[in-house]
Amino acid sequence: MSNAPAPTPHTVRLAEGTEEAANWSLASGNASVPGTQVLEGVMSGSQLTATYNGDLKIKEVIATKWINPITIPLTVEALTDGTIRVTAPKSGMKYSKNGGEMTALPTTITIDVVAGDKVAFYGSATSYSGTRISGGSADCKVYGNIMSLVDEENFATATTLTEANTFKSLFSNYSRLTDASGLLLPATTLTENCYQQMFYYCYGLTAGPELLPATELANECYRQMFSNCTTLVAAPALPATTLATNCYRSMFYSCKSLTTAPALPATTLAPYCYQQMFGSCSNLTTAPALPATTLANYCYAYMFTSCSNLTTAPALPATELANNCYQSMFSSCYSLAVAPELPATTLAPECYATMFYNCTTFTAAPVLPATTLATNCYYCMFQGCTGLTTVPSELLPATTLADYCYYGMFYGCTNLTTGPELPATTLIDYCYGDMFRNCSNLANVTCLATSGAGGNNTNRWLLDAGTQATGTKTFTADPNATWPEGVNGIPTGWTRQPAE
Repeated sequence: MSNAPAPTPHTVRLAEGTEEAANWSLASGNASVPGTQVLEGVMSGSQLTATYNGDLKIKEVIATKWINPITIPLTVEALTDGTIRVTAPKSGMKYSKNGGEMTALPTTITIDVVAGDKVAFYGSATSYSGTRISGGSADCKVYGNIMSLVDEENFATATTLTEANTFKSLFSNYSRLTDASGLLLPATTLTENCYQQMFYYCYGLTAGPELLPATELANECYRQMFSNCTTLVAAPALPATTLATNCYRSMFYSCKSLTTAPALPATTLAPYCYQQMFGSCSNLTTAPALPATTLANYCYAYMFTSCSNLTTAPALPATELANNCYQSMFSSCYSLAVAPELPATTLAPECYATMFYNCTTFTAAPVLPATTLATNCYYCMFQGCTGLTTVPSELLPATTLADYCYYGMFYGCTNLTTGPELPATTLIDYCYGDMFRNCSNLANVTCLATSGAGGNNTNRWLLDAGTQATGTKTFTADPNATWPEGVNGIPTGWTRQPAE
């Protein structure tokens, strides 16, 4: 019996971008079909023919062997001379340099490399929490299939993670790592914290993996994955439709070179899922669509905070809100001039709190149709929006209030000249507290309350309001309502007039 290996089937294809590809014909044996660019099942040892029927002058045809990236083990390639360092490797972790013999990793190792050296890593541990491939002196890129660390023999087909923290912080603080675009993270079954802080503070990294394929996520799986990668210019595709608690939290925080966000198609959200995802991404100019209609606690909180070049907000179609769902979502987005529509009619505690805080070029408030309020629902929503000059008189239609519902809503809107009509007749604890404080150009306020005016309910609500306004400052009120004078009521120098 012969011990020779069986013939191996191959796929043969024209290289991507081949000029006049339709004029080429690939054949195995005597058969030739014009325009054939891919041949499947070509056996080892077969004769191949490439025929060109166009008008170009062909000098040479180069045959190259294409290797499926999924079959390449996790590899760190040196771009300059220096070292690659591995700290606290897990038991059984091995490496191979330039395809040579596998060597077991001791407690910590520094591998000497010259430019072009390739160090592949293998193992069988289910979690590499505590292990770091980081700190070497050589500039490097990383590529290949990370699953070679958990299944060194069958990694090409492995797609399931089984233990929490699988690759947590694996490359964190690796300042010499410049490119991870060829790194494959093929797992579709994730675990808690599996990729958390994987590239944290890799401030030389310009490109991460191109795709994170899982469609159902795990708690904290991508949390802070690229946080503080200040030179990252490309984000991976994120096709997940079902999210988990904290899954994307701070994922791209302070990625100051990121200009475009990936699509976010998820419609099933979870608490804190997008919290601070793009916080301080100061060069991000547009936001992705956010199609979910039912929200979760803190789901979008601080999502774009301090994105100072963001000019366009995404549509926000949700009608079922949750606690703090939009809190500070666009705070300090200095270039954002227009707000998205906010269609919800029933609010949740702190749902819009500080949502547009310090958006200094903000010129128009969105329509706010809600009539069922909640504690702190509009807390400081437009505080510091110095570009806001007017708001619709019917902006706030609710007649039944909640504790602190409008607290500080327009605090520091120094160019606001006329406040919205306030139709509620009964005031409650701090409902209007600090509402128009420091609105120095405010000259008109209409409040139809008949009970509860003064004290904590209107605490400092007109402190320093109207101080820069010229002409008559009018306060329109129910003629039978009792109002105190001063910053908790009607300020000195304002003229009271009866509501019609």
